Amino acid sequence: MSRRVVIRTLMMLAELLEVIRRDWSWAIADPREVVSVSPFGNVIVVDAAGRVWRISPEELSCTVLAESTRDFDRIYADREFQEDWLMPPAREQAERELGSLGQGHSYCFKTPPVLGGTYGAENLGTVPTAQLLAFAGDVGRQIKDLPDGASVRFKLDV
Repeated sequence: MSRRVVIRTLMMLAELLEVIRRDWSWAIADPREVVSVSPFGNVIVVDAAGRVWRISPEELSCTVLAESTRDFDRIYADREFQEDWLMPPAREQAERELGSLGQGHSYCFKTPPVLGGTYGAENLGTVPTAQLLAFAGDVGRQIKDLPDGASVRFKLDV
């Protein structure tokens, strides 16, 4: 890997960490490190206490995966976790429909499945990962206390 690619990757991870600090502070009190980013913009983050979190933009959610990085290493090595993390069928479909991802971009669901979007090709897109995380964090914060099945209405300021 060239020095330029490493520097761009580090800059992208720093940008994602800032977005997570700003838009996911309602879920993660003190994020310190972005460990991994999936093709669909899911992010593994370690907080100041050493807990490992997963942000899932398609679910507008953030959950604790492990209480330590050691525990997470065992989870990450699990085949079932890798299948869920990499989403092979959805990723393959996205690659066929949309092509390869550019640096700092993720595949996404135009309407998150948790809000009624499908996992089909008609709902797939690409977006800068930082924008995906910002959107998901903001919407996730706004709907986090709503019961399942509640109606939501979006008001866009453009």
